[in-house]
Amino acid sequence: MCVKGLTGSPRLSRPGSPKWLPPFRIVPAEEALLECRDPVVHNALYTGNLVEVQRHFSGRSAVNLLIHAQSQDLRWTSHKWGVWSLTYEQEPTTPLHITASRGYLECLRHLLSRGARVDLAPGGQTALHAACAAGAADCARLLLAFGADPGAVSEGGCQPLHLCRSPGSSECARLLLRHGAPVNCASEEEGDTPLHVAARLGLPEHLRLFLSYGADLEARNAEGETPLLAACALPHSAQAAAPYYEVCKELVEAGARVNAADRDLQRPLHQACKQGNPRVVALLLAHGARVNVMSYSGNTALHNALQGAPYRLEHRPELAVRHLLNQGAVRVWPGALLKVRGHPRPPPTRDQGAPRLPTPPKKPPGDERERERERARGSPTPPPLFPPPPPPRRGESGGDCKGAVGSPTPRGVGGVARVRARQSEPRRLPRWKRPILAQREGGQA
Repeated sequence: MCVKGLTGSPRLSRPGSPKWLPPFRIVPAEEALLECRDPVVHNALYTGNLVEVQRHFSGRSAVNLLIHAQSQDLRWTSHKWGVWSLTYEQEPTTPLHITASRGYLECLRHLLSRGARVDLAPGGQTALHAACAAGAADCARLLLAFGADPGAVSEGGCQPLHLCRSPGSSECARLLLRHGAPVNCASEEEGDTPLHVAARLGLPEHLRLFLSYGADLEARNAEGETPLLAACALPHSAQAAAPYYEVCKELVEAGARVNAADRDLQRPLHQACKQGNPRVVALLLAHGARVNVMSYSGNTALHNALQGAPYRLEHRPELAVRHLLNQGAVRVWPGALLKVRGHPRPPPTRDQGAPRLPTPPKKPPGDERERERERARGSPTPPPLFPPPPPPRRGESGGDCKGAVGSPTPRGVGGVARVRARQSEPRRLPRWKRPILAQREGGQA
């Protein structure tokens, strides 16, 4: 075992030694890292104080320390008395990660010269991941010079090339590609290539760099999206419309298919109309995008443009609708096409000019009085709609079961006959008595 102190220097533990007090902590030997809780060391690393870093990490002091930094993610935690509170997660990191992510080049060089492990990843990613995510090109160059792996995969399934997501990280991406990073590497969960990431975030400089190294234009991620689809699908503001148009123009001119569909049969034109970018819509239509093709949900590009128009007024969606109509878009509500197709035509309503049915004229009250007079004089009445029932036969007239045959009773016609028919039928035993009766009859036989 190893015991660490405030400065992170290890001391060997001995059996029977007295109990250690905080901030000392027993660390298993298989962890191979010493945890540092000294706020002075933390302050020197986070502020980039080279003098303090050289003082604390000199001589025989340990360099590969484990520091629990406060991340930006919140989570619910329970304290000693069972009270739950929302606190920031503690993210494990190292001094190399802290200096690389903040661009402290001299501190990083000092730690590497003291023997810091360049590919150490206690929090799921290496220091090179942190440098590329921060866009620190000088730190990434130094880490690559000390042997950092440009194709290292983080815990989230991303390589350093996937984390070059800021406009200032193009130099980091160029350094990674020069040191052999694969340009068509796909992330493990989303299946995105670096070209997907650059297209989705509207980074034209990164896009040209990846295309110059042979990036695949038709690579598909887990959702079936190509880089052109990813560029058209991300919502963006009106101020960021120009970079996205430039990205789409680079992809289309490089040979990307404008009618490629994802799993939901969404095309780039569907996504561009949904985001309300009229320049991208005109670009896709000029390169042969089909205007009336439907997605899996039955929506056309015009449907998406009309549906998202109230939320994209700054993009001027009426220009996108004009481009669609000029290219022959269907001028009906596209969502109703699948409902109307194959069904009979509904009858016209009164508002549509349907003929009204004639209503019978109301009879004056004099006709009703004349009819009552004729009925009083004995005029023949019209025949009933239903003929009267035939008279009952002899012996089948209604009567009570205790009365004589044919005696009139209020039970109705055929009451006694039905009673006699029930008495003449064999008696039906319940089911649970039938096996017993069958055994008795079998025994008597």
